[in-house]
Amino acid sequence: MTNDELLSKTISWLRFPLIVGVVFIHLNVTKEGIVVQGETYDIQNPEWYYAVTNFFGDVLPRIAVPLFFVISGFLFFFHSEFDAQTYKRKLKSRVRTLLIPYLLWNLLAFLYCSMKYLPAFHSIFPGLTDYPYTPQNFLSEVFWAKSDLDHPDFYPCDGPFWYVRELIVVSIFSPVVYWLISKAKWIPVLAFGMLWYFDVLDEVPAISFTAWFFFSLGAYFSINKSNPLVVLCKCRWLPWLYLVIAIADTVTKRAMYNGHIHKVGILIGILSCVLLVANGLSSGRLKTNKFLTDSSFFVFAAHGLIVEDMWKVLFVATKPHAAISLSALYFAAAFATILLCLLFYYLLKRYLPRVAAVLTGGR
Repeated sequence: MTNDELLSKTISWLRFPLIVGVVFIHLNVTKEGIVVQGETYDIQNPEWYYAVTNFFGDVLPRIAVPLFFVISGFLFFFHSEFDAQTYKRKLKSRVRTLLIPYLLWNLLAFLYCSMKYLPAFHSIFPGLTDYPYTPQNFLSEVFWAKSDLDHPDFYPCDGPFWYVRELIVVSIFSPVVYWLISKAKWIPVLAFGMLWYFDVLDEVPAISFTAWFFFSLGAYFSINKSNPLVVLCKCRWLPWLYLVIAIADTVTKRAMYNGHIHKVGILIGILSCVLLVANGLSSGRLKTNKFLTDSSFFVFAAHGLIVEDMWKVLFVATKPHAAISLSALYFAAAFATILLCLLFYYLLKRYLPRVAAVLTGGR
């Protein structure tokens, strides 16, 4: 394979594993103690349990969304001269692939959330009292960012779609990214990186420097017609460095300086992930599964609706207290959510292919 072919296959292979990482990130109901249906449960050996859930839920998978932004920025400018016609064509394409799924999935999330408040479901979803939506706040709460009393939140109704919202915004302003990188090369990427590193406005909807930094990082390689694998293949020591940083990130979660370790870990983790997958594909140890690759967006979109309820159902059914059984439940809930989403996707593709195409943006 040429380097370009290898990079294309690496991007395709990464889509599904990165979505698995996103599911683990959003399975966060157990990280600050066990509270189910208003009842608090004690945990035996809680430190060991929190270390497991932090490592697999708040360290390793945290590279997933930034790497998706890198891929999106790279593909946005890939093999095209960026002019007015190209810009219009790209935006028109993203209406189908991003905007329409964004609106539909947040509407579905609103309907699912509203269903929980119906009297018929009180026994299944106890503790829900104050209905959060009104005609006045419907648009903002469902399609922009949910709020907690007077404090704005960062996520739309289908929480994972904050990524799509930020990607839509940065795509609209892509001419700015292109102009800055064309004129100043790596300097704007570094500037966005510093804003991301120090959390400047990173919890303000549509002004996330997580999106701007990593999108511009991917864009930098495309605009300069540079293949990152050429450099990465010379840095085979990176995964070992990342393993050390990931362990340090896990054991220092409660330290004030952990944020710095965490951010460095994300950067090194992205590079290590791409390097490992590229090496696996070039050696033949890894193969791309078309069904899993095609299903990635559906799993991303659907898991946010069910992942917390899946964990609660399994917890109520088993009520474990030991760290090892709780850890097993943690993984079981994540994989059960993924398998259920894959089943829904398979049924939709087989029996309602047009619906599946609309919900996944034609992917």
